[in-house]
Amino acid sequence: MEELYYLIALSQVDKVGDVTARTLISYCGSAEQVFKTKASQLIKIPGIGASTAQHISKAVPDELAQAQWQYCMKHGVKITSYLSDDYPHRLKHYPDSPILLYQRGSANLNPERTIGIVGTRNMSLYGEALTEALVRDLAGMQISILSGLAYGVDTHAHRSCVEHNITTIGVMATGIDRVYPSENRRLADQMCENGALITEYPIKTDPDRENFPRRNRIVAAMSDALVVIESARDGGSMITAAYAFDYNKDVFVFPGRITDSGSSGNHLLIKQNKAQLIENAADLKWAMAWYDETASPAKPKRELFYELDEMERCIVGLLQDKGELHIDQLSQISGYTQGQLANLLLQLEFKAIVKTMPGKRYALSL
Repeated sequence: MEELYYLIALSQVDKVGDVTARTLISYCGSAEQVFKTKASQLIKIPGIGASTAQHISKAVPDELAQAQWQYCMKHGVKITSYLSDDYPHRLKHYPDSPILLYQRGSANLNPERTIGIVGTRNMSLYGEALTEALVRDLAGMQISILSGLAYGVDTHAHRSCVEHNITTIGVMATGIDRVYPSENRRLADQMCENGALITEYPIKTDPDRENFPRRNRIVAAMSDALVVIESARDGGSMITAAYAFDYNKDVFVFPGRITDSGSSGNHLLIKQNKAQLIENAADLKWAMAWYDETASPAKPKRELFYELDEMERCIVGLLQDKGELHIDQLSQISGYTQGQLANLLLQLEFKAIVKTMPGKRYALSL
């Protein structure tokens, strides 16, 4: 606990960011020892200039950490250090990841599967329907959904998670004591019942403009896959998508009409080969090879299909998710022509993976 206290203090020192804090701790051995090291010694650490060393040597840990510590203890806020096993492992290895996270709610920050859902604050009815359908169809998959608690898509994604009892994590651009926008206070409380709010910012931090891009990097890093519902080319969601792409995450977008400026960012990501188009949750689950293996013991396991090509895996994934399907349904969902499907289904029958049912319907044989 004492080390956490000094970590809070170190995070509040001027000119000491996350990267610098890690450097200091690696050389000094602990956050506490950083404050006990003389400026003349600190300046010898690579990347630590005279100004930073002076700021540290003049800092008083109690003045920097006491109010934050007392608030967290009083209100049950969990403080997680980057040195803790509880720290999100998806986030930990990035050099600019926060040295501390403040958390309301008891959600596990290292769930089996995570998806980030982002999009415009000026959501259309189309975007609202897409968000609701995506979240609803992910229920039961042991997936935690992250977003930024902002207006529009973020809010609708979190609210849909609450309605469908899906763990949702809101990454805040403010201190843990402030919900922005304020209209989401009740939603934030509901989220904490089965999820969490997290932030890297200390209490009393306002929703300053520069905080939101930094918040977006956490959403991207903690997501196995990022889904952009709707975004203009200059939308904040494009920043999150850029982070996710740079972090080698899977990025997915829903298509919109070419005349809709609110979807122009989605189309740009597709044209730049930075995102994959999806039309529903089934597309997402197939692309991520996520199957609900508890739903039916008769469903095949993924490891059985290591010899299948991409198109065959698509058909298997659809039959696994949807069960028995007519060839017309397969064509509509997959986008393959009936000629392509006829050949694919025949090959899968030869491999004893798919069986033909009456009325041009198909199902998995395993």
